[in-house]
Amino acid sequence: MHTPSVQRWSNAQAWPHDPQLFGSCSVSTQAAGVPQLVRPGRQTHAEERHAWVPVHVVPQTPQSSGSLARSAQTALLPVPHIELPEGHEQAPAVHTSPCSHAVVQLPQCAGSVFSSVHTMFTPVPQLTSPAGHVHTPETHDSPVWQAFAQLPQWFGSFDGLTHPMKPPQLMSPLGHVHAPATHVSWGPHVRPQPPQWFGSVCSLTQPNAEPQ
Repeated sequence: MHTPSVQRWSNAQAWPHDPQLFGSCSVSTQAAGVPQLVRPGRQTHAEERHAWVPVHVVPQTPQSSGSLARSAQTALLPVPHIELPEGHEQAPAVHTSPCSHAVVQLPQCAGSVFSSVHTMFTPVPQLTSPAGHVHTPETHDSPVWQAFAQLPQWFGSFDGLTHPMKPPQLMSPLGHVHAPATHVSWGPHVRPQPPQWFGSVCSLTQPNAEPQ
């Protein structure tokens, strides 16, 4: 039984809580010289329209609706680049460069095939041929085992663990007998483990002067 059945608080809460906000509407006010009022039934706005004499310094998003994004060159030009809605002619119609690019550009790489060549420990640089080249010998044999197993060698294997004990614990693909079949603990754990909490209900208590 809870005593008293109803608890009363003499002062209001400093901040409203979520249940008290249920059904409310989010509103905002301007932090002007005179505080702006918020009324559930709305309020009259005077004047109905605001007029601004000068133009905006920077165009706003609604003013840019329907416009086309473009760019103009500003560096190394004695006369600023002009933008015309209907476009303008370019002279000459084709630009040619007297020399090649220092670095290949993306359009020039379209349709190319990515390849790699060895650069270390080769007296003659390895060539890249679009039609391919013969590999001699066809098969490479290593006289010694690799120091570490590679990923392709682990394909189809199962991840397993062993205890670092003496003698070392064995791993058998078919499994091995565990003796004894059941382990019995002589005493309770010092701290409860997660499996022992299964089915429990999380609860909280208030650290009051009198325990609840």
